[in-house]
Amino acid sequence: MKVKFLLFAALMLIFSVDAAERESLISGDVTHGGFGGPLLKATQIDGDINYMVGGRGAWLLNHQFFLGGAGYGTVQEIGNHGAELGYGGVWAGMKFNPSKLVHYSVDVLVGAGGLTKDYTSNNSSNTQHSDDKLFIIEPGANLNINIASYAELVLSLSYRLVNGSSHQTLSDSDLSGASITASVMFGRF
Repeated sequence: MKVKFLLFAALMLIFSVDAAERESLISGDVTHGGFGGPLLKATQIDGDINYMVGGRGAWLLNHQFFLGGAGYGTVQEIGNHGAELGYGGVWAGMKFNPSKLVHYSVDVLVGAGGLTKDYTSNNSSNTQHSDDKLFIIEPGANLNINIASYAELVLSLSYRLVNGSSHQTLSDSDLSGASITASVMFGRF
């Protein structure tokens, strides 16, 4: 019995020494929150301005790090191509000085999307549907303004990088482009 007790005490001592010396990104008391909301995005697609609507939401750790998801879709067809773009994925980022009235954050969306087009062939009245599967990475920088303890206005600049388009007239570079986004996020910050 004494041997088991001494072995248990020695293991506890080893683990407590190891824990005391271990450095980590997140230490001390950990706070949890979450936020989300709708957004409007003006974005460059095929050299023209197009508009997208969507939403995003995330789990917030220590008022600073966030991890969640986001999704967007065009509100009108892209130019004269008759196609629409939609995408979404994992959204992650970091806030800097979030307790200040005006602060900033950086984020990235990594996900997938689709470029869809409905068309009718000359020989048929049936509508056909084509869909390109896309890989998307969109890093961004944000200006955050605390409106209330439960709401903030977020103005963002981002750049969408697209890979995988096989559309006849819209290449990956046509679908890649800069965006300006305005959103209001609600939650526990």
